[in-house]
Amino acid sequence: MLLVSTLAGVFLFTRPGCACGDIFPARIYSLAALDPLRDRAPERAAQAFLRDQGQGECRLTDPTVCRYALGSHRVLGWRLAAREDSWDGVVLYYRVKAREADEFWGQAAVWVDREANGWKVVNYSAVY
Repeated sequence: MLLVSTLAGVFLFTRPGCACGDIFPARIYSLAALDPLRDRAPERAAQAFLRDQGQGECRLTDPTVCRYALGSHRVLGWRLAAREDSWDGVVLYYRVKAREADEFWGQAAVWVDREANGWKVVNYSAVY
């Protein structure tokens, strides 16, 4: 079943299937699909951040977020699981792949705010 809600501002594929901690808020599980007509600019900003984080780089201006991101497992891959839109920002929830001795999946949330010249990542959290 395909459900889309632009009024609620929340879009989701499925519930997590891993044994990892769950940082996704329970409210996002009430819908079943990402809106195909959504603005993907916040996702592009978050993906650029995840790509940089996976390469050991952080281009954010907030040193606290950079310390946390660079101290976390490096992201090798990601899949958008859900997004939560508000008037001035978006929270993007991802399934993220990392590696120590073996590859494993976790969850990450990337907060992106709208600014005059586009979208900017302002926070990051991950659980493996």
